[in-house]
Amino acid sequence: MKKLKTIVVEDEYLAQKLLIRWLKDIQEIDLIDCQASVDDAIEAINHMQPDLIFLDINLSGDNAFHIIHQIPKHLRPDIIFVTAYSQYAVKAFGVNAVDYLKKPYSKLRLREAVGRVIQRRFKTGKHNIHEHDQLLTVKDGNQITLVNMSDILWIESAGHYLIIHTADKHYVHRCSMKVILQNLNDTFVRIHRSSIVNLHWIKHIQPRSHGDADIILSNDHKLRLSRRYREAIHLIKQSQTAN
Repeated sequence: MKKLKTIVVEDEYLAQKLLIRWLKDIQEIDLIDCQASVDDAIEAINHMQPDLIFLDINLSGDNAFHIIHQIPKHLRPDIIFVTAYSQYAVKAFGVNAVDYLKKPYSKLRLREAVGRVIQRRFKTGKHNIHEHDQLLTVKDGNQITLVNMSDILWIESAGHYLIIHTADKHYVHRCSMKVILQNLNDTFVRIHRSSIVNLHWIKHIQPRSHGDADIILSNDHKLRLSRRYREAIHLIKQSQTAN
């Protein structure tokens, strides 16, 4: 996934520095500029054509909505408002803002806002999100991570949580199997009451007795395919034939 070219428009020094520091910790963000005035922001946005702007509303006595109206609609980036005032929220969403962060906000809340931008860009087909980079929003403890579905090998249940496995790490996510299946693309199939597998990572199937089978993944991890989910075998065979 390409990173989101991002501009911060904020005239409060401490707020600006905090936002910049937190954004640098978000891997999907490419921070390309920071401005503190309406005129400079308009020039920077029109020249650099960012994908995303973080926009304070009151900028040295001027109003940030003026910035939006000076940007041609076909060049208008996604907007996240960052402000100490709640009374502008209706107006902000009226100009199609993705999110509205009221100061003080947390790093987790900022991460959620960026996640909304990425999900919206995927749904609208904007160029930053590739078709094979469909994203799953995972809350692992207090950290929200956007995981490429193509990187997920399998998912297993553990009580009220799911463990999402990629090739080099795993995430613990509070969710049910039923709900997460609704958010996954069609390369995922349930093979057991406690496991879901990504068809693209299956190496082969080893039949067992009574209609069960073992699924061997590309990293040689073995999963049980229950006869209750035997219809999954047809999907797996179709996937292997297509490949």
